[in-house]
Amino acid sequence: MAWWYDSPMGLPAELLDALDSLSAEGPTAPAETSAKEEPRPALDFARGRFLRATKRLHEHLDALEAKSRSVTEAASHLIAAASLSEGFDFDAVVDVLETREEDLKETFLPELLQAKKRRKELTSVPPELRAMAKETADRQIKTYSDILKTVRDTRWQLMALRAKRESAGDAPVFSNAADLLQYLNAK
Repeated sequence: MAWWYDSPMGLPAELLDALDSLSAEGPTAPAETSAKEEPRPALDFARGRFLRATKRLHEHLDALEAKSRSVTEAASHLIAAASLSEGFDFDAVVDVLETREEDLKETFLPELLQAKKRRKELTSVPPELRAMAKETADRQIKTYSDILKTVRDTRWQLMALRAKRESAGDAPVFSNAADLLQYLNAK
């Protein structure tokens, strides 16, 4: 039995564990668990909450980025193994990755869109905090985008490997988009 069957879904345990860890982390930072605040002016209180929330979010993004690196590393191992293995079951692995990609989209895409929206609305943030808010929003956008791109790109790389390996049979093969359009328009 080949190494990629060490999990029930046909993916290497390394990649499944990394994807599970990433899904479990989720896009949302943990809620603030603070003791009672001393009474102080509202603006100072709001600044303090903002700074604490930003710190928690950065810690959460650190964890997500570490888990994303694990997924990227496991995906690289999978692609390397697939390119060397003759018995690799591309269809099963691509199907599992597509399912995982959809799950991650459901989890991270709404937060990605929210981060982009917040990034556009930074004019309401006090000027002394705007740069920090911008950097945080940009980091969120990059982290969530990278997570989604990694799984999508891994799936696409495996489909490209499969296409290189499989014989085209009697199906037409196109080397560029113009040939494909010409073929489709002729039908």
